[in-house]
Amino acid sequence: MSCDKYSSAWYPFFELIKKYWPQHPQLIILSTETKSYTHDGLNIQCSNTSPTTQWSDRLIQALSLIQTKYVVFSLEDFFLQAPVKHEIVIQCYEYMERNPMVAQCRFKNCDNSEQISKLTNSVMPDFYSASSDVIYRLDTQIALWKTDWLRDFVVTNENPWQFETIGTQRIKYTEAQFIWYHSKEKPTDTAKLLFPYQMALSSGYGISMGHWLWNNKKLFLRNGLIVDFSELGIISRFQVNYNLFVNRAIYQKDPRLIYRFFSIVYRMVRKIYNFFVF
Repeated sequence: MSCDKYSSAWYPFFELIKKYWPQHPQLIILSTETKSYTHDGLNIQCSNTSPTTQWSDRLIQALSLIQTKYVVFSLEDFFLQAPVKHEIVIQCYEYMERNPMVAQCRFKNCDNSEQISKLTNSVMPDFYSASSDVIYRLDTQIALWKTDWLRDFVVTNENPWQFETIGTQRIKYTEAQFIWYHSKEKPTDTAKLLFPYQMALSSGYGISMGHWLWNNKKLFLRNGLIVDFSELGIISRFQVNYNLFVNRAIYQKDPRLIYRFFSIVYRMVRKIYNFFVF
């Protein structure tokens, strides 16, 4: 899933797919609004709608083009940094074939083991069951889905955040099972992960707040990729932390952060006043 605004991410995303996951699915559906795209060596079919079509409606249309039982879902800024462990992907597929109620095998590493429970009698020691109480049980991380299950979970007129928050509540009582990857490796040891990508804001990879995060440039140069950052611009770690701070303090009305925010402003004003007065 993508959008016209983030079209500059398509080239590095697909180049890294080619490099680090050569066994990737042969047909790729790129969902966006109006733009078309081709990539050397890849079979990409664009699913276009209109600039005003809501995110979930575009996903529904893209899924209508899928003729296979399974689909790998991803967003456009999950940039691979090392080879995918394809043998584990195959194990996931085989496990889902044996267990018809498993709707999803999520490849993003789950950092919080308290949200999940160990699978019993499983040949996949790094996969756990996500209970119905897990926050963001329905999410947009890279995962292998049974196509029909994913179709059932998507409703019209939702943005990605509503899909994850409202959607998680919507499927709370589903009989479907969600299997999540949970590695004992450190989350920062990216190369050892099943799908080696980082999406946490603190990592500095991907796109957030409408801008490239600060570490993408190093990743692309390391892989010999020339990418135009001018359209979206690059946001620094300081700018990200500042925006998050202001959002929590002002918009979410966190009283501790509101106090801290105005304390900082007060100290700055005092310093400026003292500088000019004395």
